[in-house]
Amino acid sequence: MNRRKAPLHPGVVLHEYLGDISIAEAARKLAVSRSVLSRILHGQSGISADMAIRLGLALQTSPDLWAGLQWRFNLYLAGKHPKPRVERIVTMIKDKSILDLKGMLRPPTGMKVSIEEMRRAPADLDT
Repeated sequence: MNRRKAPLHPGVVLHEYLGDISIAEAARKLAVSRSVLSRILHGQSGISADMAIRLGLALQTSPDLWAGLQWRFNLYLAGKHPKPRVERIVTMIKDKSILDLKGMLRPPTGMKVSIEEMRRAPADLDT
């Protein structure tokens, strides 16, 4: 696995967002205990999906921001540990042409997607 710089724990980013607001006040506004928020801010706990939604609502950000920060942090940590030898799994879908797959992939209602767009990674379609 490539060595890369460790991403910030989401608690560090959250600490910046909160600025001078006390942990007790922020916890009250998030409807969580002070200890729950303190553990996140000190990197002892991660941000759950529920907390990501609460933070999104309270800070007027996207819950995806907080979930994404946590996901990147978790992935980085997982990549630091030795992994067992895994074998390649051959799938039927991987070897099908994009034209064969077109009928399986349904775009959102009312959205037209070209074959070129289907060849791009799913994240590319959101932009």
